[in-house]
Amino acid sequence: MEELRLHLRWQREQLRLWRRGAPPPRFLVLRPGDKYTVCSSPPGHDDLRAHCYRHRGAVPAAPPAHWDESILSSRPRLTRPIPGLGNIALSLVSAAVAAVVSRRVLLVEKAAGLAAALGPPLDELLLETSGWAEAVAEAQRRGLALDGFAAHDDISAMEGLCADDLRLRPTARVWRIFSNQYFLPLLLLNPHHARQVERMALAAAGGKRAARRADASAAGGQVRLWGPALRTLLRPSEAVQRSLSAFLDEQTAGQPMVSMHVRAQLTGDANKLAAAAACARSRLRANNASLLFLATMHEQTRHALAAALPEVKVLWFGRAIGAQGSSRRATISAVSDLWLMGAAKEVMVTPGSTFGYVAHAISGGRATLYGGTHTSHDLIGATSDNDCREVPTSEAAFHFLKHARSRFESCRAGHRNASMRTTDLYRLSSVIH
Repeated sequence: MEELRLHLRWQREQLRLWRRGAPPPRFLVLRPGDKYTVCSSPPGHDDLRAHCYRHRGAVPAAPPAHWDESILSSRPRLTRPIPGLGNIALSLVSAAVAAVVSRRVLLVEKAAGLAAALGPPLDELLLETSGWAEAVAEAQRRGLALDGFAAHDDISAMEGLCADDLRLRPTARVWRIFSNQYFLPLLLLNPHHARQVERMALAAAGGKRAARRADASAAGGQVRLWGPALRTLLRPSEAVQRSLSAFLDEQTAGQPMVSMHVRAQLTGDANKLAAAAACARSRLRANNASLLFLATMHEQTRHALAAALPEVKVLWFGRAIGAQGSSRRATISAVSDLWLMGAAKEVMVTPGSTFGYVAHAISGGRATLYGGTHTSHDLIGATSDNDCREVPTSEAAFHFLKHARSRFESCRAGHRNASMRTTDLYRLSSVIH
């Protein structure tokens, strides 16, 4: 994605100039995660879902302290969790586009574990390895940092994302956004930046000619931002890529493959298992394929689906990790499953799955939605275990879009003006799936 690549080049030049004595630029620092979620996991515990809860006590107001430091100061031995890879990817792409339109250096903090499986340009985005840690810490000490929240439990930053000229506001040198959401669609409601974001999508789809014309027809009717941006920012490391290429060569020999993500255990519900197998069988038949790649944390589910599809060769990669973890092995496993899913002709995903959004973006092809949701129907909509239907958009879903519109007038005004846009990007970006 050319505009992102140019922005990263600009960031490298800014780092070179700062090291030679120039004043530091402004920063947009993404802190993946919610505002109030804390964990009391014992040392070495490797399940991000266990021992975590919403902080209920008083949090001392201690600017210019980092919010993480403030919330952890109330009790000893608390930690702050890092979301799963899917949620990090959603917020990273959103922050990247916000950094481009605001002309800020993009950084990601407290996610250094991603370096175990992902290669460039991630190393220059991680605060700890970017070369910018000293400059950000100095701004924090001098009170030149502002925390904003676009998360499950605090959406207050969404008002400014809909309304402000982000080249001018906020004025803080370091703008830190705590998020695990795909808040990018809010920039399409922003009167200062909507057309620039649309041009980025047009250029990604049809090159410079489409962007200059701001015309979806010049892009062949395919206006996408989520997938091109994600494929620019997150790439497997060379070692992981070699391992995945060897797996595909050995297991598929170039034959067509369908991939399937199973989030929940299927072994305790015969109806769910039968519905999932029936949908997989129909999508394999539609793609003239007999290979099914399965991505799941549950070892028993692997074998149960393989038994339910005896006529199909069911593949999986490595050992099932059993929990959403923060270890090096868990990160490599998640990245491997995502990119192997993306190598398929079609991906099968469950409603509301951020992991599924990433797999769909990597594949760039058709995705089929199957099964019921694990999350609130208020956010996803009504679903059925027997669902087996095409995902209507290649853009990821922002589940809190309607909440932002209902709470903030600036977001409602942007939504009213969205019908005047020259592309379908906002419509495609506001489909809940």
